[in-house]
Amino acid sequence: MSVLKLIPPEKADLLIPKYGKECWENGVAILKEIGNPRNKKALPKLAALLQDRN
Repeated sequence: MSVLKLIPPEKADLLIPKYGKECWENGVAILKEIGNPRNKKALPKLAALLQDRN
């Protein structure tokens, strides 16, 4: 996961896949570690996770 922390800010949204809930927890952990403003592009996808009822 340390390699994923080096992802460029413009690709941060790729850490939260549209499908594959088993990956969401890891993606959220990485986004939390890289912090704002580097994770800014992923914030809409993080908000969508809160709306998922499954």
